[in-house]
Amino acid sequence: MIKRRKLISLTALGTAIATITGIFGRDASRAQNKATLVKIGSLSNLKAKGELAGKTAKGPVIVVSSGKTGAISAVNPTCTHEGCRVKWQKSQEKFICPCHGAQFSATGQKLKGPAGKNLPTYATQMEGDTVLVKV
Repeated sequence: MIKRRKLISLTALGTAIATITGIFGRDASRAQNKATLVKIGSLSNLKAKGELAGKTAKGPVIVVSSGKTGAISAVNPTCTHEGCRVKWQKSQEKFICPCHGAQFSATGQKLKGPAGKNLPTYATQMEGDTVLVKV
C-alpha cells in the first residue's frame, strides 16, 4: 500500500514532467512548422531556360514559369505513380512522366493517369532576381 505523502510527491512529479514536456514539445513543433527558404536560381535563368531544378530537405524541386502571366510554380518532380522523375515540356506547358505517360499541369495537378495524385507543390517567393522555394 502506498502512503499518502508518497502519492502526493509522485503526483506532483508527474504534473511537473507533463508541464515541462508540453512547453518544450510545443516549441519544438513550432520550429518544425517554420518554413525554410531555399534558393533555387534566378528569374533571368528561369526565363532563359524555362525551368530551374534544385534540391531541398524535402526532395528535388523544379520551378517553372507558365502561361501568359508567367506564373511561377514549384513542384516535386517525382511522379506519384511509381516514382519516376517527370520532365517539363515547355511547349505543352505540362510535366510528362517518361515511364508510364502520366501528365501534370505546371501547378502539379494530375491531368492524365496512371498517377492517382497530384505532384507535391511548394510555395515560391521572389527576392530581387532570386527565386526561393518555401519548404
